[in-house]
Amino acid sequence: MSGSTETTAREAGTRHSSVPDWVHLGEGERVVWHGRPSIRAVFPAFLPGTAVFLAGIALILVPDFAAAAPPWLVPLGAVVVLAGLGLALLRYVRWQYVHYVVTTNEVYKKRGLVSREVEQLRLVRVENVSHSQSGLQRVLGYGDVVISTEGSSSEFVLDDVPNPTEVHKRLSAQFDGMNRGST
Repeated sequence: MSGSTETTAREAGTRHSSVPDWVHLGEGERVVWHGRPSIRAVFPAFLPGTAVFLAGIALILVPDFAAAAPPWLVPLGAVVVLAGLGLALLRYVRWQYVHYVVTTNEVYKKRGLVSREVEQLRLVRVENVSHSQSGLQRVLGYGDVVISTEGSSSEFVLDDVPNPTEVHKRLSAQFDGMNRGST
């Protein structure tokens, strides 16, 4: 889910559908990009859940092939299958409830299903924008966009965004536009 949205604060008064309720647009501010981590970033995390799931299936099937199998093997296999499904489902839910929004003035990162954590960074505080991709991330088309702020050793990171080069360019354009407007 990525794309440009031309929603202004005036439209936000009527709560335009593309502006989440946790984003607060100022006068004349508009959304320039919104998205979430790439679904492809979830695939490597599914591997442990899949391995546990398959191990559970194997435990369930052992009594069919081995006459001396203990009777507790099938219930243990069922528990292991459920654990594997739980691991995979947990990773999916974590992905589903992370959202990013870049406006003309700010960057937002929201996490949470039951509870909600929203981080907000004003672009006037941005010192540098960069992006990085591991080999696997590059092959799968996602990466991290790193935003460094003035006077702070911490970084604001948009993890596993699809097409990080494009997000980096949009953020840099916003940052450059703000710098030109302040000189």
